[in-house]
Amino acid sequence: MNAVFVVEGSLGKPEFNDMQVGPYSRKDKCLQVEIAVPQSVIDEGRLRDAIVLGLRGANAVAFHFFDEKGMEFPLRDAEALVTRVGEELGEFA
Repeated sequence: MNAVFVVEGSLGKPEFNDMQVGPYSRKDKCLQVEIAVPQSVIDEGRLRDAIVLGLRGANAVAFHFFDEKGMEFPLRDAEALVTRVGEELGEFA
């Protein structure tokens, strides 16, 4: 799963709320999940939480996507990675 954070900026803002499923590569067996990051999240200093929650949500979306296709998604490993990311980001908060 490839999580892409779409951040509001001078060129515009995400044209969707929360997250949406992006393209799926059969060759790489990789799903792109796009996660909207509103400016308010950045302004209020909630970026770390938004990243962690966004990644957890993207994992859930990917799990269901692959499950519907009869494929496995390593949810436990993906969640462990999100936990580590959250811990690393916590050091910089």
